[in-house]
Amino acid sequence: MVKAVGVDPGSYTFDIFGIEDGKPYLDLSISTEEVNRNPEVLLNVLVRSKADFIIGPSGYGLPLKRIDEIDEKDSILLTLPSKKKSPIGLRKVLEFLKKGKLNLYFSPSVKHLTTVPEHRKINRIDLGTADKLCSSILACYEHTKFFNIGYEEASFIMVEMGYSFNALIGIDKGEIVDGIGGTLTHLGFSSLGCLDGELACLIENFDKSLIFQGGVRYIKESLKPEDFNESHGIVWEAFMEGIEKDLAQLLVSVKEPKEIILVGRLARVESIYDELKKRLSKYSKVRKLEGLAKVAKEAAQGAALLADGLANGQFKSLIDAMKIKEAKGSILDYLYIKEAKEIRKRLGLE
Repeated sequence: MVKAVGVDPGSYTFDIFGIEDGKPYLDLSISTEEVNRNPEVLLNVLVRSKADFIIGPSGYGLPLKRIDEIDEKDSILLTLPSKKKSPIGLRKVLEFLKKGKLNLYFSPSVKHLTTVPEHRKINRIDLGTADKLCSSILACYEHTKFFNIGYEEASFIMVEMGYSFNALIGIDKGEIVDGIGGTLTHLGFSSLGCLDGELACLIENFDKSLIFQGGVRYIKESLKPEDFNESHGIVWEAFMEGIEKDLAQLLVSVKEPKEIILVGRLARVESIYDELKKRLSKYSKVRKLEGLAKVAKEAAQGAALLADGLANGQFKSLIDAMKIKEAKGSILDYLYIKEAKEIRKRLGLE
């Protein structure tokens, strides 16, 4: 009997979800602000969980590496810090978790997967961070149950809409084959999404915190996701049309998805879900991910399924079918701009 736990380090909350013998036994959420202020809060939860296997807060991901094996270079690759800082304080949290002597591993991101063709990785980093990969694991599990099919028959596009970023992942024949991460999509609720190159050139002293700005809630100040609707005019249209355009890109990689699965905090807002269902139904069936938890976000749930599968639990066949264990390489592979070497050197990776 396996106890498996997954952690999702969101920009708004850290979510923790655990399953024992395939059934939920841990389901909670802690504010990111509280975790940053006192990482011991998270460590205590994980220690008390008595988990056999944990997928920890993985940021930009690593090819399945245990926490006591990571070095400074791994920490940099997990967080891709700007001026040695991480906007959600992940480096500080990771250093603290090292003290816990936990059987904690880090999940890969979409770019690490061998199931994604190499040509889709060229000059791209954010094809979907580790948490987005974990959400897609949960979506794949639920998708196959919904259609009563084997994992190798899974074919869908996941659209995740979080408090900060949107992201889309394409699954075909049970494998992740493509993704558009939050810094490459259109307008998010907090994030500006893909950044105009000319705008980037105009910004002096570019800081990573900028990618968390410029979204819906910066255009309509103090707006909560639950209050976002068509009355917000061009902002509503930009958000909705952006998601449809992003979906159209992935239809090149997943040509006949059985369904489009909406995931994340904004997918639970009735006005947003209804509008996207209306707009996207012309491409395939549209459905909201139900999930296994009452509190923890989908990424934490998917991370728990990954932990269970890696521990040879009930979800081993799912993780094997998606070829997560075959992940390899670096998030900085396939970069062909002349500055790539300088970037690696500045980050201490040369």
